[in-house]
Amino acid sequence: MRQPNGNAFARYEEESVDKGQKIKILYWLVANPVPPKHARIATFSYTILQRKERDSATMRDIQMLEKEILEARFATELGA
Repeated sequence: MRQPNGNAFARYEEESVDKGQKIKILYWLVANPVPPKHARIATFSYTILQRKERDSATMRDIQMLEKEILEARFATELGA
């Protein structure tokens, strides 16, 4: 999904079990084009217990994280 700041954004989730606990891992990918032929890609992840995914505190944390991730800014010039 293309963002107003020029970044592209994707989000996906995976479910797993860790030490007997069901967990959910949320991933955000942010791609930033650097013309003419480069891009920067940042990957963010956040792990929660599945049983807490509907808790208001967890939902608030996820909303805050997504807001901040969507506003990610990258350097404007290509590094050496």
